[in-house]
Formats: sequence, structure tokens, C-alpha cells
Amino acid sequence: MIRRHFVVAFRKLEADQTRVSSGSNSPEMVTACRCVNVSLFLSDGIRKDVQTSLLVGDETDLHVISFPGDKMKRVSPDERSISFFIMKGAEALKGIGRGTTRVLDNGITVSRTDLIHLFEQGPPGAIQVAAAGPDMLSDGGMFQTGIFVYDIRGTMSQYSGTRPVVLLPRPPNPERFILDVNLYCDGTEQNQEETSITPPRERYQ
Repeated sequence: MIRRHFVVAFRKLEADQTRVSSGSNSPEMVTACRCVNVSLFLSDGIRKDVQTSLLVGDETDLHVISFPGDKMKRVSPDERSISFFIMKGAEALKGIGRGTTRVLDNGITVSRTDLIHLFEQGPPGAIQVAAAGPDMLSDGGMFQTGIFVYDIRGTMSQYSGTRPVVLLPRPPNPERFILDVNLYCDGTEQNQEETSITPPRERYQ
């Protein structure tokens, strides 16, 4: 079950086969690969409860490439592998119409949708947006489930759907934002596990 859905909005995301094959990716592609890497991959596997979506386009016609951790196949954490998957997703997007979703054989999902539908179909919880401010997360400042948005373009209009919106600190790049959120959630979950297995008498000493 997906608990955290990271959404990163790009001005452009070129997936050129020559550059992908040679490893000379554009800065946007490098950033996209890093976002997928830090969101999904652990030293001993992949996060099954996290999904990362890369999107471009107008809010009424978003082109979305999604990496759901519980569905991914044959992907490794290196840039070349991830950029190849993004390229395949971009190619698949060229053949679908608005309101269409397609699941590729490698587990990637591509879709053309609008902002409200993208958010409403995500996991339960608030829309948590990286906004201006300090680049540190503090206790009680965020929920561990929901949709986490980093808009590189800075042009997405305010969400007008039914979910609550929470503003989070905005670090200088989206991969740092994703890393901070995952580390925060990992630490919180670890603390909860330790508390739950500690005998009550020792817990309050």
C-alpha cells in the first residue's frame, strides 16, 4: 500500500535516447533520476510504500510518469537505469490521450490527467507542499502519509480540491526534500517501534 506519494513538477524533462545511452543527461534528467533514487531505494531493497511521480505540462493536461515502489520491476538505483525507464515512460506518453492511464510491463505508470484528479487519486492524507522557509523538518510539522509536492517551476496554482494543504520547508532541490521527508518518517516509525516493544515499567524510567 502506497503511504507517501512524491510529486515533482518540472518545466521540461527531455528524454533523448542518445544522451541517455551515453550517460550525458540534461540537468533536469539528472534531478529526476536522483528523485527516484532517494525516494524508492534502500541499501537492501526498495520502498514498497512510496511512489514518485515526475510531471510536466499545464495543470489541466499533465504528462505524468510514476514509479510505484510496490510495482517496479527490473530497475536499479543507478542513473542510467532510471533515465532509461523515464525515457520509456516519455515514449509511452506520446501515444495516449487525456484522461488515460497506462501501466508498462516494467511497473511504471504513465498518465495524462489534471492536477485535481492527480491529487484526489493519491494515498489518503494531506497535500504537503514544499514552500519557502527553513530547510529543516521539525517534530509535528508534517504527516507521514499523503502527497508531497515539490514544484520546480513555481507556477502551479493553489490546489482547490477537497484535501487539506500543509506547507513544509523548501530545501534548494527536490531530491533533498524527498530525502528529508523519508528520513523524518523513518525516524518517527523507528521511535514508534521502539516505544511499542519497551515494557511499560522501563519506558517511563
